[in-house]
Amino acid sequence: MLIRGFFVVYLDYLLFTFVDSIKGTLMLDQQEIRNHIIALRKEKKITIRSMAQKLEIGENTYANFEKGPTEILHKLVFRVAEILGVSVERLLLGENPKIMTQGELMEMKRHSEYYKDVSDRYETTISEQRKAIEDLRHKVSTLEELCETQRKVIALMESKDKQK
Repeated sequence: MLIRGFFVVYLDYLLFTFVDSIKGTLMLDQQEIRNHIIALRKEKKITIRSMAQKLEIGENTYANFEKGPTEILHKLVFRVAEILGVSVERLLLGENPKIMTQGELMEMKRHSEYYKDVSDRYETTISEQRKAIEDLRHKVSTLEELCETQRKVIALMESKDKQK
C-alpha cells in the first residue's frame, strides 16, 4: 500500500511536470480536455455510469467532471487515460495538438506588448484630452465672468453718461 501511495504521488508529480513543461507552447483548455475525454469515452462506447464505476467515484461527480462545473481532477487523469486506452498526452491534447513554435510565441508576445503599448498611449492621450477639455472649460468660465464684468462696467458707464 505504501508503494502504491508513493507511485500515485510520483505520477501526480510527473503529470504536473508534463503540464508545466507544455503550458507555454500548447493551448491547454479545460473544456478541450473534457471534449477529448468525452469523444474518447463515446468512441470506446463507455457510459458515464460505467466510467464512474471504473474510477470508483459517484456517477454525478463524473457527470459534473465532463460537464464542466467540476475542475478536472489531476489524480484521475492517469486512470481515465488507462480506462480509455490512450496516453495521457492524447487525453490532454487530443490527436493533433496545436503546438506553437518559438517564433510564434515570440510573435504573440511582440503583438501583446505592442497592443499594450498602444493601449497605454491611448489611455495617456485620453487623459491628456480630458485635462485639456477641463482647462478649456475653466478658461471659458473665466471669459464668461470677464464678459459679465465688462457688461456691468459698460452699463455703469452708460448710466453715468445719462446722469450728466
